[in-house]
Amino acid sequence: MLSPRESAGCAVYLGHLYMAGGKDELKLELHAAAKISLLVFNGALLAVGGSDGFTHLKTTEVYSHENNTWRHFGSIKSKHPGGRVAALC
Repeated sequence: MLSPRESAGCAVYLGHLYMAGGKDELKLELHAAAKISLLVFNGALLAVGGSDGFTHLKTTEVYSHENNTWRHFGSIKSKHPGGRVAALC
């Protein structure tokens, strides 16, 4: 990683550690939303919710390892936007 981050989402997927979002030491948001949640569910890496600094995001995206791309997977309904998620198995 090129810079330290806080409030980033992280998950282990296919033997690799993935991190998304967060803020750097100057509290500037990085390329994705801060406070985003990453989780592996049913064999897929998902990015859920988060905040872009102005708006609480209500989207879910799924990662394609083969194409190194993210695509929209759906929207979430929540009374607590920007909250964190966890998957318990």
